[in-house]
Amino acid sequence: MTSTNQTSSRQSRSSLPVRITLFVAAALVLIVGVLAGINLYAVNTYNQATGQLNSIIEASSHSDADLETLRTQQQQVLSQLSEASSLSAFLLPGVKDAINTNTAVSQTLHTRITEELTTQEQGSSTLQQGTSSDATGNGSSGSAGGLTEEQKKQVEDLLKANQQSTDSSTTSQEENQQSDSDDSSTTVKPW
Repeated sequence: MTSTNQTSSRQSRSSLPVRITLFVAAALVLIVGVLAGINLYAVNTYNQATGQLNSIIEASSHSDADLETLRTQQQQVLSQLSEASSLSAFLLPGVKDAINTNTAVSQTLHTRITEELTTQEQGSSTLQQGTSSDATGNGSSGSAGGLTEEQKKQVEDLLKANQQSTDSSTTSQEENQQSDSDDSSTTVKPW
């Protein structure tokens, strides 16, 4: 029986070249699997960033968009795209190109949002300076958009009162002009 066991154990073992070939094939499959996993991870991150980028682009086109929130979201998109491109040495050329394209679009959008925020902050500080000068009595009333309902009502009442006084003063001026013209026609001039 020992000879049978030795014969079967010899037959179950493959030759050295076959074992080396199987080992190389397994290593290649493992490498291809790792590369495919890296590419799938990058594509998944790219897809998430692209979806968020599209929603930011749509939201930024509205005039009432919250630019501070958009800038924060945009920074998240940039970090996702940076994470996706960090393994660029292992990415397929199509995946790499798509990530680079969206990164450029994202950078442009980030710059635009930052510029608009800076413009708003400058306008806001100018408005605050104007409001503080109004509070000291140096200026006129602030913008209508910043008034409370009570202040708007007071402004409307003042405008109505002003309109009524203007109408009555216009009427009295017309009466005075009419009486002046009547007096001049009946009055004899000394010259």
